[in-house]
Amino acid sequence: MKTITNKSLVYRNAIEPMVVQEVEHQLQQLPPKMLKYIDPIQVVAYALNRLPALYATSEEGWHWQQERAKTKLKEQITTAVRQGLVAVQADPLKVSTPLKEGEVDPALRYMQDSQFFNR
Repeated sequence: MKTITNKSLVYRNAIEPMVVQEVEHQLQQLPPKMLKYIDPIQVVAYALNRLPALYATSEEGWHWQQERAKTKLKEQITTAVRQGLVAVQADPLKVSTPLKEGEVDPALRYMQDSQFFNR
């Protein structure tokens, strides 16, 4: 039986670039004064949590999933981003510590360290 290693963990969510693009587009439509109250990364995360994941492990799968997102999920992406812009506006009383880039996802670490895939 094959085990999952770092080398074989190449997969991407094809909807992510579309959400980032839509966030950038909608931010351009906002008044400049409002932008200081919005963290674009939080908007992206908010929207992605409300959309289906479209993971791919091959170039062909990536292109197929991107096309699927463009044709079937464009309206949902637009709506999720719009809702995210409203939901994540900065609250001066809320304290938030951003994730550090390059940290290993705890779920991934668990999968790598456990015998889960060696059954």
